[in-house]
Amino acid sequence: MGKNTNVAERVKPEKAPKAEKAEKPPPPKRREFIEVAAELGEPLDGEGRLTQIPVTFDGSAHLSPKKTEFAEEHHFLDFKANEAEMRAAELVETAAKLRRQANDLRQYGDPAQRAKVKRATRLREQLAELEAALKAEGIEL
Repeated sequence: MGKNTNVAERVKPEKAPKAEKAEKPPPPKRREFIEVAAELGEPLDGEGRLTQIPVTFDGSAHLSPKKTEFAEEHHFLDFKANEAEMRAAELVETAAKLRRQANDLRQYGDPAQRAKVKRATRLREQLAELEAALKAEGIEL
């Protein structure tokens, strides 16, 4: 039999309606730290300004305090220095991780070699776990 050329007899398959994507709720807005500082137990002066580096500050929940929200400028500078040191520590950690990855790639450049090394490492870890389990049961190898 040949191909059906009658347009009226051809039927398009019905497409299932697309499922609507569930919208994610927006992340909570970060609040000004000075607004919640008293609630969090931070010491404030008579004008409502911070008198020391805030210890309850959470960058994911609060906006950074401004210079004018500190009673003394040196507290603000200490706070900013602490923030910079934390960011620097994260960058150093990231750099070390990238350096390890680069060394691994340099040592095992071929993708096939890397796959073998990864498998061998995984097997070695599994063997160590098995030996530890046997040793816990009193069986020495």
